Amino acid sequence: MPPSLEILQKLGLADNLVSSGLRVERAIVHENQRRIGEVSFRPIAGEFPFILSIPQWRTIKVLRTNLQRFPHVSYLECMDVQGFKPGPNGSELKVLSPNGELLFQADYIAGCDGYRSTVRNQLGLAVNKKAYDCSFVMADFSDNTGFGSDAHLFFGPHGSVESFPLPGGLRRWICQSLDCDLEGDRHSTVEMLVQQRCGINLAGCRTSEYSAFSPHWMLCRNYYRGNIALCGDSAHVMSPIGGQGMNTGFADAELLGFIYHSIINQNAQAEPLFSLYNSVRKRAFRVAAKRAERGMWLGTRQGDLASQLRGWFIQTFLTRLRSARKQLAAYFAMQTIPYNHLGNVPNIQDRTSR
Repeated sequence: MPPSLEILQKLGLADNLVSSGLRVERAIVHENQRRIGEVSFRPIAGEFPFILSIPQWRTIKVLRTNLQRFPHVSYLECMDVQGFKPGPNGSELKVLSPNGELLFQADYIAGCDGYRSTVRNQLGLAVNKKAYDCSFVMADFSDNTGFGSDAHLFFGPHGSVESFPLPGGLRRWICQSLDCDLEGDRHSTVEMLVQQRCGINLAGCRTSEYSAFSPHWMLCRNYYRGNIALCGDSAHVMSPIGGQGMNTGFADAELLGFIYHSIINQNAQAEPLFSLYNSVRKRAFRVAAKRAERGMWLGTRQGDLASQLRGWFIQTFLTRLRSARKQLAAYFAMQTIPYNHLGNVPNIQDRTSR
């Protein structure tokens, strides 16, 4: 998403990521295999008027490679956090490595260890969570569609399919599924659902590893305690439909990194800044998660009546908002999420200089 590219551009990484991915400048919307409209991202303001499609492993590779620029940073793989002991002057962190147990002394800890966060659980931070009543199957196939760099959203009475291009001549297919869809060969399941809902034959296309998932929503009630703060999926989880979760995590990391720098290097007071981080990033999550939830709810309603109403609504909505194309593109590109990068956090420089 453009806000994340703006964050990564400050680190000199945006050009590398853009060259490693594909620019998606348009999303085509279908209902019951009938094209009903499109959303163009070209009106997006700024340097990135597109949605970047890039596999997660490539993003991770770029980030890890960038760490080599900083000799004071050590990146350790295959480490499993076992626990920690908070103290008045920092925390002792216990880590299990391939060579045995290691102990680290840390002034501050950022818990970025995902949905099942050891850091969050050991801190005893309470969460609110729920599971959505839908599930999805996903696989990447060689692209024989002729869709080019366009994303396509297929809705219908029997479920939804999201499709977007990937580098290397691949296209990802994310299909809403039922329990009965998961029986037998799962790659064939994706092929079957795409054929039924999109009218596209994927037979004979090379494919990559299949995966299945059920979306969840989770929000930690407090993002920090003492000198330890949570970031990304350890603090919050939303529906992955639309790609808003990782982008929200990047904004978490930018603000938290700035706060740690201010505390350590500028002697800023920690508690007010952690409190700011907690309120600002929870607000951003709630807005992003609600949008993802609304979009998923609209796309996953099944039945003939739901399909007809959805088709009428989307077609009417996109037609009447042609004069507001810039605002519509900004909405779907997360540019209107509050505090989506450091520059949008009110008075942040003043708060760190006190």
